[in-house]
Amino acid sequence: MGAVILQALGVLASVGATGFVLVTVAYWFFKLFAEKWLDAKFKRQLTELEHAKLQELEHIKFEVAKLLDRNVKLNEREFELLPDLWEKAIDAHAVTQSSLSPFQRYAVLRKMNATQIEEHFQELGLQKWEREKILSSGDVDQEYQRVMTARRIDAARSAARDFEIARRRFGIFAQSDIDDALKNLADLLFDAIFEAELEFEHEKDYRERDARKRLNDDGGRILDGLQGLIRDRMNG
Repeated sequence: MGAVILQALGVLASVGATGFVLVTVAYWFFKLFAEKWLDAKFKRQLTELEHAKLQELEHIKFEVAKLLDRNVKLNEREFELLPDLWEKAIDAHAVTQSSLSPFQRYAVLRKMNATQIEEHFQELGLQKWEREKILSSGDVDQEYQRVMTARRIDAARSAARDFEIARRRFGIFAQSDIDDALKNLADLLFDAIFEAELEFEHEKDYRERDARKRLNDDGGRILDGLQGLIRDRMNG
């Protein structure tokens, strides 16, 4: 641009143009080329800015899509685990409550013959060592009740453990209200089982049965509330 202006001024000077004319023409050339240069630079910067904004928007869209995809996958996994968790919660509550109930019925072995006793043991699925322990005892009915009590406690512990594993597996997906209800139920189950184990191991009858009483009083209520929370979650 500078060479063009100097060339034009040289032509004017050769024909005798005055200094004022030369200055005016030089200013006009400068203004003309400066405006074009500034306009070109502005357009280039605008294009670069628009490109940068487009890149930023694409990045935001990618991050949002990734976040949505992650949430979808988390929700899918949550809904896969919820039915199994609910099933294990029901089983654990039912098995623990029935197994630890003080009202149990036992067959009277001393009124049976050997064949009847063997058939009864087979129906119960007793192990060989359990049968031998009962039959070698001085009081077969008392030992039979102890073996059956131990099996019931084991069944309650197994059901509660399955529920607890499912609860912990679900924990990273659980909303706070569902997680609190699940933990409350698990605490009731394990407290009642622990109380029954102490009673069995020390051969002492805990008449208060505080933990088992809390399970009977509050377990059903917690389970009902949990059912509502899970239903709302599944339908939401």
